[in-house]
Amino acid sequence: MDDINIAQILENAINQNDTNLFKTEHILSGIDTSQALVLADNDKTLKIYTQDNDVLNLDLVQSDSSLEKGEWKQVSSNNEENFATYVSTVDNELKILVDETKVESLV
Repeated sequence: MDDINIAQILENAINQNDTNLFKTEHILSGIDTSQALVLADNDKTLKIYTQDNDVLNLDLVQSDSSLEKGEWKQVSSNNEENFATYVSTVDNELKILVDETKVESLV
């Protein structure tokens, strides 16, 4: 039977984790109007603050489609606070404001 080098195994595990230590990815996916409404403030605005590798998946309206399907429509890239603004197609008063992140369509 071969000897097991526990020190080498531990060193390899630590070295592997060091590369991903601060590169966690958080994914917020498929938030719909009813969920956003519960989380929104009194002005019907939900602000989402993100980190570098965060991803937000929304059911976006496809601008190249003749049928406007989708629950969220982007209305601005940056406001005065550098938030992208998405408005619900179900309740046009409800907004999601997202600071610099990667927003992807669920479609």
